[in-house]
Formats: sequence, structure tokens, C-alpha cells
Amino acid sequence: MARLSLETLRSIRRNSSLHYEQTTRGTMRVFPRDGRMSKFVQMCRGMQEWGVKFDVLDREQILEKEPCLSDVIDRYTGAMFFPDDESGDAHKFTNEMARLATALGAQFLMNTNVLEIVRRSKSRISHVKTSEGDVHADAYVLSLGSYSPILARPLGIHLPIVPVKGYSVTLPLNGWKGGPTRPVMDDGYHAMMVPMGDRLRMGGKAEFARYNTKIDPKEGRRVLDDILKILPSMAANVDVDSALNWSGLRPMTPGGPPIVGLTSYENLFLNTGHGPLGWTMSCGSAKIIADLATHGRVLTNSVDPADYVL
Repeated sequence: MARLSLETLRSIRRNSSLHYEQTTRGTMRVFPRDGRMSKFVQMCRGMQEWGVKFDVLDREQILEKEPCLSDVIDRYTGAMFFPDDESGDAHKFTNEMARLATALGAQFLMNTNVLEIVRRSKSRISHVKTSEGDVHADAYVLSLGSYSPILARPLGIHLPIVPVKGYSVTLPLNGWKGGPTRPVMDDGYHAMMVPMGDRLRMGGKAEFARYNTKIDPKEGRRVLDDILKILPSMAANVDVDSALNWSGLRPMTPGGPPIVGLTSYENLFLNTGHGPLGWTMSCGSAKIIADLATHGRVLTNSVDPADYVL
């Protein structure tokens, strides 16, 4: 799904003007001396049949790509580098896609609460009740992340999705160039840092908090403190107190894969449960749903739709 998503994104980008602070320099996962790297390498070798490309790096090669890790390089035993990976600002990307969709005739109902999905029969949806009135359509896609099970349950659809609260911190760099040039994840701290122009976005904490999305500055500070252990020089060059905290819910399924495809209702589709990889799999998931809704079948051979249904 991730491979299809990347191919679809690149196709959109070739045919449209998109600006979301994207980088195409790959991503790096660095491993401390705890033995996990060999297991991760083995797992990645098992994914090569799906087109996953990677390089195994020693410490010297890590520094060739990311000199910013020189202060802590003795912490690591090696790294995995994924050259095909891309990154960017997901919020800006979403706004860009909305701009393109609007130009093609799409209409977005903002600040509108979905109250109920109303069924006409056991096999068909009638309409959707919202805070702004009823919405009628030929087809409906339930894509509400962690909130999908709430609206699906009255329809007899039980989605195995649990909300997991994640945190991120975004720090203005104000011209400082001493950070990473691509996304870098520390496997020991489970902390990720992603450059976005003159900002650095950091994430690395998750907790089971049901539907609590309240931002806790103390948890954001823990994320920032883990990054400062990886990038200690940042504290002396950037105002870390200017960091912006965010939290949101990741819709996790038990095994990890999202739920994408048909339901027992002929005009209701599911596109949900992507966990922390919502953007990673967004374009591929949308391509599958578009194929099903338009043609009644998936037009690509690179994904087996049976792998993503209930």
C-alpha cells in the first residue's frame, strides 16, 4: 500500500503544482547498541519483494549523510537508509490537495459535524445527517480515523480500531543549519526528527488515552528532550522554548494494516485505520477507493484489495 501510495503521489506531482516543503532525500533509522538492528534488517529483506530499497550504513557512512549526529555517533552501531522515502508538511499537503480538488469541482463542507449515517436498507446507504443538514450522494466513504468506529457501529460494522494519542513538537530554526537534512529516527528513543524548511518537526511518544486530544506541554517537552539527546548542539543555537506542541489520535488496528475497501452496503466504502502512517498510505488508499467507486474493481495489480478488508 505504501509503495502504491508513493507511486500515486509522484504521478499527481508530475501533473500538478504542489508545494508542501517536500524533500526527496530518503529517510534514515539509526540504531543504538542493543541488537535490534539485525532483526530490523532481516525484516526489511523480507519486504524487498514489494520493492522496498534500503542500504545498511556503518557509523562513518551515517556521518557522510548526516554530520549533525557527530556528537553522539558513538551511541550507534549502524543505520538503515531508505532512498525512496520522501517527507514534507502533511498539513500543507492536505491543503494543496484540497486546492486541486476544488479546482476540479469538489466541494468541502468545513466546520460540519457528521451526526449519523442513515441506511435505506440492509444493503444501501440513504444519506448522511450533519449539523448543516442532510447530504445525499451516490457513494459514501467513511474516513474518520479514530472516530470511524463510532459511526460504523450503528450500521452493524464493527471496526477493530483503537485511538492512540501521539505528540509532536515543531521548532522554528531561525536560519540554523545544524540539524538533519532528511528525516532521522532514533530506534532507541523511538524519536523522529523531520526537517521542514526552516522548521524541525519532532515526534516520539504515544499513549492510550481514549479520545483525549488535550495538549500536555510536559509530554511535548519529553519529546523535545529526547531529540536534544540526539542533537545536543541545537539547545545552544535555537530557542527551544519557542517550540509548538501538538497532539492527535492515531487510528490503530491490531495488526497494523488499514481497513480499505467495500462493506456490506453497496454504496459505502471504508478508508480508515492507518495508524501512524496515514499520509504514507493516503494516496494509495484513495486510489483504491476511487477505483472501486468508479469501476467496481481495483485497477492496479500491485495491491491485493483482500488484504485490507474486514
